Amino acid sequence: MNPETKLNEDALANATREEIMSAIFADMVIHLGNTALIFLGRIPNPETGQTMLEIEGAKMLIDQVEMLQEKTKGNLSKEEKQLLTQTLSTLQLAFVEAINSQVGEEPPAPNPEPPSDEPSGKRFTKKY
Repeated sequence: MNPETKLNEDALANATREEIMSAIFADMVIHLGNTALIFLGRIPNPETGQTMLEIEGAKMLIDQVEMLQEKTKGNLSKEEKQLLTQTLSTLQLAFVEAINSQVGEEPPAPNPEPPSDEPSGKRFTKKY
C-alpha cells in the first residue's frame, strides 16, 4: 500500500461528516472547472492530449458553477466560498478570452439591417 493512500484513509477515517462533505463539494467544483477549461482549450483533453474548443459545453458548465454559487449562498465555509468565487472568475475570464480569440479568427458577419435610432427590444445580454 502506498504511504500516501494510507494517509488519505487515516484522514478520511478521522474526518467529520462536515469535512467529508466539504471535500466532496471542493472536488465537484474543481471537476466542473477543469472540464470547462478543457472545453475552452486551456487544458489538453487528458484522453487525447489535444486541445479543443467547445463553447456551448463550457458555457453550460460555467452556468452550473454560477448556479452552485447562487444556491449555496450563506451555506459555505470561507474556503468553499473562495474556491467557488475563484473558479467562477477564472472560467468567466477564460470564456471571454476564448470568444474573443474565436471572433478574431472569423470575418465579421454583415449587418443586414441599417442601424436604427429605435431600441431593438433586446436590452440585456449575458456575457462572462
